[in-house]
Amino acid sequence: MSELKVGRPCRGGGVRTMTTWRVRTPEDLDERAKAQATKEHLPLSVLVRKAMNAYLQQSAA
Repeated sequence: MSELKVGRPCRGGGVRTMTTWRVRTPEDLDERAKAQATKEHLPLSVLVRKAMNAYLQQSAA
């Protein structure tokens, strides 16, 4: 699994570019995700990347 880092990636030096996703979620899912991100001291975007990475790895198995 590739390491998920907090914060905006630096430009240059072989760093992958990032793509922005725009996703609609129900209000309760938004609230739960924000609460979990706060609990883990992570930005919401990092939590979403972690969750998608875990889901895709599990789906590939």
